[in-house]
Amino acid sequence: MALFAKVNNERSEAIELIKLMDAIVKRNTWQIKSIGGESTLNTGQQRMFPDVFVYGDSTRTQVLQGWEIKMPDVPITDSTFIADAQRKADVLGVNSCVIWNFTFGVLYIKSAGVWNKAREWNRTSHIHTRSDVVTYRTDWETLIGDILLELNGYFVSGELRPAKIGDIVTDSIFTELIKRNKNITAEHIQNASVTNTVIAAHVSAWWRGVEKEYKFDGANPYRHTPSMFC
Repeated sequence: MALFAKVNNERSEAIELIKLMDAIVKRNTWQIKSIGGESTLNTGQQRMFPDVFVYGDSTRTQVLQGWEIKMPDVPITDSTFIADAQRKADVLGVNSCVIWNFTFGVLYIKSAGVWNKAREWNRTSHIHTRSDVVTYRTDWETLIGDILLELNGYFVSGELRPAKIGDIVTDSIFTELIKRNKNITAEHIQNASVTNTVIAAHVSAWWRGVEKEYKFDGANPYRHTPSMFC
């Protein structure tokens, strides 16, 4: 019988990292309230996928910071790795970012338009390979908790700046805002359709395609129009 070794990749380890980070912040009463992933940065012209989002609220509508994650075979000094994290931070409208490769963690802060390395965590410098990530899991998990504690201090002091909601939104944030304002949005669209035949036609066309999905929720299409944006 063939034996197959588990292959550790960035995506699977990033998922585990996000779970760990979220559990840590939820055990504490910090300014950092939640950690998430699988969101898309939407700039209006391009979409990007940060590996980790650090949020300042439990509903994940206030972005504090983004992290980029690599495995140890990507050096922490890799220029593409660093530039990617900084570029996404610029799009987010925040003045900091963290890169992490399980061997090192580095915090970059932007001041006067220039990115500078503000902090490096090297307590897990003995991790060199992907298999080491598994072997020394307890070590890097402990360090992640310490990094989050330090970062929270930066946010409390105001040295690290959160994103303004008008600067950038993620798909998940946009969906949450639509849900919160569903009734207001529906009423606005219905009133606008009275004088705007283009809106009325668009809603009618959309409703013909989805009416069966809402057959138990009422026949008024405008009640469901916020779903067009989610």
